[in-house]
Amino acid sequence: MLLRILPLIFLLFSLPTFVIVRRYWRRRHLKWAKYLLLSVNGLIFLAAAILAFDEGYTQREAMLKSYVVFAFMLVAIPQTWLAIFLFVGKRFKRRPQIRKIIDRMGWITMPFIVILLLHSTFVEPYEIKVKEVTFRSNKLPRSFDGFRIAVVSDLHVGSYDGDTTFLSKLTDSINSLDADLIAVVGDVVNFSADEWEPYAGILSRLRAKHGVVSVMGNHDYMGYRKWPTPADSIAQIMQLCRQQEEAGWHLLRNASYIVRETSGDSIVILGSENYSSPPFPHTGDLKKAQQGINENSFQILLTHDPYQWHYDVVNHPEIPFTISGHTHGAQMNLFGWSPAVFKRKEWGGLYEQDGHTLFVTQGTGMGFMLMRILLPPEIVVVTLRTSAQPAK
Repeated sequence: MLLRILPLIFLLFSLPTFVIVRRYWRRRHLKWAKYLLLSVNGLIFLAAAILAFDEGYTQREAMLKSYVVFAFMLVAIPQTWLAIFLFVGKRFKRRPQIRKIIDRMGWITMPFIVILLLHSTFVEPYEIKVKEVTFRSNKLPRSFDGFRIAVVSDLHVGSYDGDTTFLSKLTDSINSLDADLIAVVGDVVNFSADEWEPYAGILSRLRAKHGVVSVMGNHDYMGYRKWPTPADSIAQIMQLCRQQEEAGWHLLRNASYIVRETSGDSIVILGSENYSSPPFPHTGDLKKAQQGINENSFQILLTHDPYQWHYDVVNHPEIPFTISGHTHGAQMNLFGWSPAVFKRKEWGGLYEQDGHTLFVTQGTGMGFMLMRILLPPEIVVVTLRTSAQPAK
């Protein structure tokens, strides 16, 4: 994974560094600062390069790589911010006073970028936000009007390195919502089923009237770590499946889960295996998930990657509503915009197409990047309504 972003790391280090050093190269009293900048950048990039070619992803190795990525961002983002001001200021080199003002604006505001990044690492990822979403359909059985589903996705429990504080708080928050059903939409772990163990007791505390349902995400297939044999990888997948079942979760691997009310009405929760573009796993099978259910039943699909909705679900008129995760919103929200838009058109929130509605949660965990920039972890409460009014 780190190897794939190594060219980006090099680019984000080299270009801003070039702009900053060139701007102050002739100032002898800043000679020490220039060499310090070059040394810090060089050491971080060297560490990233060495770790990128190391395919080990034990818990220790994974956390070490995450710390290197954190160090990279803590250095690269503020210096990129400053470099932008210096680059703009250079356009006014014939008007030195204006250039001086622009340069100073870069230096004055740069510490606030550092503070933002520190807040996004040590505070924001632990401030849980509850989001309310309503889905309306005139096909919903009346007894399910007001049915509430608590949705969480992308827990990435390995990112907490054995610390149970946040996941205990998250579990209590979900249970306090008193939802009718809890849906966990994939990516429970990062690289190994062993990551589950410190949190087994906590995750088994999740409770809802109609239980907990879950699906697999791309990380849950253990493809980010090099295993001695394919059998070892498969054993890890099966271990994670057992762990979820032992916690009382209903893991849906191209399967369905029928929710019945006392009135006799029912809805069907479909769970698809991961269905993504390469290099992610692509084993989702809606036809298999729908086997044995009434084709006229009201169906809700849980699938980790919204890619499936765009390329598969829209061809199934019997599935009006899909819930996904995967994108994390790129763990960054800048006034409603996220870099996730470059990877997925459907990256966060509600989307509609040809009578189908998709909701993409921006997740709760952190994955490889140990920060969430202006994007707190979210629990989404989806309320089903019988009205045909648009979703909101």
